[in-house]
Amino acid sequence: ATGINTMAANSNLVVYPNPTAGMLNIRWKNQETGTATITISDMVGHQAYRTTIIINTSDGETQIAPGVLKDGVYLLTVNSNSISYSAKLVITQ
Repeated sequence: ATGINTMAANSNLVVYPNPTAGMLNIRWKNQETGTATITISDMVGHQAYRTTIIINTSDGETQIAPGVLKDGVYLLTVNSNSISYSAKLVITQ
């Protein structure tokens, strides 16, 4: 199983657990404050979930509940002025 629960070398971002049945934890270090957009797309490229999070401290954590996604493999992206992160996400119910 491929996981995304390790630091991305250039973004200091951790997203876990993977695979997940629901809640995702997102932890960041040394990031600029502001907003970040989280998008989850299916493997065909259709957007299945999108939300914006607030980064109000340089180190922090938040949780998202990406709704009722069917079992499968998705592409998770987190983008802001200082974060550019993409990884495979596996949903299992």
